[in-house]
Amino acid sequence: MSATWQYINNGTEDIQVITTCPTCSAENHVECKAQDYQSWFEGKLIQEAMPYLSVDQRELLQTGICTTCWSDMFSLVEEELEA
Repeated sequence: MSATWQYINNGTEDIQVITTCPTCSAENHVECKAQDYQSWFEGKLIQEAMPYLSVDQRELLQTGICTTCWSDMFSLVEEELEA
């Protein structure tokens, strides 16, 4: 499975990025500044390009994986390590 992204520019300096989680198919929306998105796309670290986004929002932009699926995946790893 792979994530899908859709970019919406409504004529302002902000864009809306719509991602579809590759695990559960949930649709998620992240709004950011177009210039910051371009900086990240050109190679700037996402946390430097868009520090105003939460860790979860940045993960959505990078992988498309939603918070619930991310937590589920890594809670399984933690449980295996603790066993």
